[in-house]
Amino acid sequence: MGLLAGGVLALFTKPATAASLFSFGTDFSHPGAGAANPCASNTKCDIALNRVAVGNQNLDVGQLLRVTDAALVSNYTGGASLDKGDWAAGTSQYLQQEADEVLKPQFNTSSDELGIVETLGNHQQPIFNLNNMINTEDSGQGNSSAEDGVFTVDLLFGSGASFDTLLFWERGQDSDLRLKPIYEVAGNQATSVGQEIAISAIEWDDAGYSTDTAESNGAEAVGSKGVYFGSLIQGVRVMTSKELAAADFKVAAAKTGKRTVPEPGTVAGIALSGALMVASRRRQVKKEGK
Repeated sequence: MGLLAGGVLALFTKPATAASLFSFGTDFSHPGAGAANPCASNTKCDIALNRVAVGNQNLDVGQLLRVTDAALVSNYTGGASLDKGDWAAGTSQYLQQEADEVLKPQFNTSSDELGIVETLGNHQQPIFNLNNMINTEDSGQGNSSAEDGVFTVDLLFGSGASFDTLLFWERGQDSDLRLKPIYEVAGNQATSVGQEIAISAIEWDDAGYSTDTAESNGAEAVGSKGVYFGSLIQGVRVMTSKELAAADFKVAAAKTGKRTVPEPGTVAGIALSGALMVASRRRQVKKEGK
């Protein structure tokens, strides 16, 4: 797991087509496990991703690329943390605050970066856990200004594998997220970064589930949005801030080729599938509690 230090990954030229946003469906399940076993809370326990519907493609979780490398560029008094459901597997801890932006951040050189990799990639868990995420505080830390409450991280997927699609989940559906494609990695750092792409707060779709984590004050609905880049890229720089209402996010990557429009009902069908699983689990918990 991870990028070999000093390795050079191929340079990808700037794509001829602009990046575009799209909706996708999330098929998930509640394995009933976590720190409390059996775990009876759908919002506080593990939430396993089963597959996603991207256009007319159904991609199983094993076909997705997980985060394997992270380089923390900035955490300006933003109080960013590794977050998880109250009873879910995973880690809950604050990341070290940075006074200045790291000009040439290296991948996987700190415990914080390795924590980001595990929280987003779940390599030590048997599932891709949607109830593990990066939490960036929308109030910043202390009296920090909007400009100071900034979190930026470079991410690679599949040990440096190329991809053309990103799948984001955002807890709260109320924050902006800014992205920059990474075209080249050399000397264990991103050396060629493209133009900014934005996912605004109003563009999130309902992913069909909610989470209740150590850093939240109750269950919050999760949104989703995909980004298709039009050609292969090497990684992504993710930026959020107090000014942007500080997104709490999870992400995976994939090679999908040219994106096609979903068949009518495809995304809705997968969302319904997740909802039916939730209802089934609730009936089971109620029955066991009698």
